[in-house]
Amino acid sequence: MGPLSFCGCGKQAFQKLCVDTTTFESCGQVCEKVFNCGIHKCARVCHSGECEPCDIKVQVECYCGKENCLKNCQKFKEKYEESRVGSYSCHQKCERPLGCGVHKCQLICHCGDCQSECSFSPKFVKTCPCGKKTVESILGHSRTACTDPIPVCESLCNKTLECGHKCQSNCHLGECSPCAVTVTRKCRCGRSEKTTLCSDSIEEYLCDFPCKQFKICGRHHCKLNCCPLSFKSKKGRKVIQENDEALEIFYHSCELTCNKLLTCGNHYCKE
Repeated sequence: MGPLSFCGCGKQAFQKLCVDTTTFESCGQVCEKVFNCGIHKCARVCHSGECEPCDIKVQVECYCGKENCLKNCQKFKEKYEESRVGSYSCHQKCERPLGCGVHKCQLICHCGDCQSECSFSPKFVKTCPCGKKTVESILGHSRTACTDPIPVCESLCNKTLECGHKCQSNCHLGECSPCAVTVTRKCRCGRSEKTTLCSDSIEEYLCDFPCKQFKICGRHHCKLNCCPLSFKSKKGRKVIQENDEALEIFYHSCELTCNKLLTCGNHYCKE
C-alpha cells in the first residue's frame, strides 16, 4: 500500500496502492477552504488544485462615505486594507470636515486623509476666484484666517466649462453656472437644425421629414422620420460614411414579406 493521501479539501484520508497515488480522489463534500480574502469559504465540491479567487459580492463603501455598492470581495479587499476606510471613489466632492472645523474638503472622493490645512487658508488663497487679481489688490490688505471672505473682482470668470466653452458669469465663488452659450444643433438626419443653450439637455433632436430611401431588401421604402440614412448621393452612396453597415442594419432592415415571384413562376417568396 502507498502512503496515506488526502482528498482535495483535506477532510478525508485515503489509503491507496502505490500505482494509484497519483490519481485525484474527491470526498464529495463541499470544499470549505478559506479564500485568499480570509473571510469567505469555497462552496465548490471537493476539487483538485487551488480554489478560485473569491467571487462573492460584498457591500463596500466609497472613501468619503457618501455611497455604497456591491463589489467583488477579492478585488476590493486589497484596496480596503490599504486605505482602511472605503474601497473606491464615488467621484463626488469629499466634503469631510477639515482641521479648521469650519470648511469641508473640496477634493474628489479620495483614499487616505484629507489635506492637513484648510484650502481656504490665506496661505493658499492669494487671488480672487477667477485668478485675475490678488486678494490684497482688491481688499487693500491680506486675509488673516480661512473664515475671512474671499473677495471677487469685476472681470468675467472665463473658466473653461466641461463643454469647452468659457463661463460668462462675473468672477464668483463656488461652481460655475450651466453654460449659457447659444449653439445650433442638427437633427439626426441633418436636414433641420434648432438653436438652444449649450447646457440644455437634449437626448436627440428629431425632425418630421420621412425617409424615402429603399431598405436593404431593395423593394420597400423606409418611412422613418429623421432617418440618418435618408440622404444619398447621385451615385447612391450614403452621405454618412462612419459605421454605415451597422446603421444600415439598424435602420433599414426590412420586416415585411419579400413577396417576389420565384424563378418557378408559380410561387412567391415568403421571407
